[in-house]
Amino acid sequence: MPHELSTVQGDSGNRVEMMYTGDTPWHGLGTRLDNPATALEAIQAAHLDWTVESSPIYSHGGEVPGYQAIYRADTGKIFGIVTDHYEIVQNGDSWTFMDTILGPGKAHYHTAGALRDGSVVWILAKLDGTVEIVKDDPVEKYLLLVTSHDGSLALQIHTTPIRVVCGNTMTAALARGRQYVAIKHTANVHRRIEEAQKALAQGETYFGDMILEAKLFSHQPMSERDMAAFTQALLHINPNATKKLHVHTEAAERDINELFIMGRGQDNPLVRGTAWAAYNAVTEYIDYQSYVQPGYGSVFQGSIQSQDRRLYRSWFGKGQSIRNAAWKLLQNHRQMGIKAFDRPIQSQITQYSESFFGGDDADTARI
Repeated sequence: MPHELSTVQGDSGNRVEMMYTGDTPWHGLGTRLDNPATALEAIQAAHLDWTVESSPIYSHGGEVPGYQAIYRADTGKIFGIVTDHYEIVQNGDSWTFMDTILGPGKAHYHTAGALRDGSVVWILAKLDGTVEIVKDDPVEKYLLLVTSHDGSLALQIHTTPIRVVCGNTMTAALARGRQYVAIKHTANVHRRIEEAQKALAQGETYFGDMILEAKLFSHQPMSERDMAAFTQALLHINPNATKKLHVHTEAAERDINELFIMGRGQDNPLVRGTAWAAYNAVTEYIDYQSYVQPGYGSVFQGSIQSQDRRLYRSWFGKGQSIRNAAWKLLQNHRQMGIKAFDRPIQSQITQYSESFFGGDDADTARI
């Protein structure tokens, strides 16, 4: 299996279950559409028009009460075992759900696909609204819906700002607004559309607040000395320690500092040397260069499978925690200067980042 995108054997060969519009995605696979897709076009182009079914579970003593197996109807692939309170949300229902909460004609689907044999399915829709942080540095607003058929994820809908010049996911924890809503696969999931609409209305507040803060970052000078201290704080590096750094932490420190200078979009003179450049160095590293554990015989960090894992981790895993920590550190830097990166001050902020950048956490092994 060369990548984690779902691939099914069809009459004319292997069929990759993904669609996209515009630029070729990170691995160059899937069905390309010339224009942003409607819901029906997206689900058909991504080959996601299959269904999921449930089945009782049996042991030597007969049927096991309270649990059911969830499987893919067309391939027979068993996705997982869940309680009998779990309600299946079909792929087509996810599309309908997105259309319903946004209103007709409001979403233009840009990518859709499945990972892990179809157990995780996502839809990424572009919404109206593009804002320039500085001249020639636009951020667009997207909505990401993801659900799983194995019980690993609730149905989640994320407000996802993306920096156009490099495709970085720009989410961060903010004081107001909600970046995402999660709806459990329970019997009332289809009756919670009104709740989702109210929560997603806060997404407008979230997007506006994030853009405002990003613009403040763009006016916040960041010297290379500040950047070095910021990176060490984010990675839990003690500059006075005598113990040699973990090889992946050392690589992360080097790469993030290089991306601050040479990353995509950093040549914009209004971005260069600012906290906005620092934040984008971190997000570009997470989305494109961070270390992931090899699997299925793959040992190359540039492999398609590694890129799939980075995408999953950036959207649904610890990538969000790292972005949050970077955001908070840079906010503190605006108030305190380089002292914001002193170890006693930043230790709680970056509590989740050490294992991520070291490359040994369970999150990387799992995805």
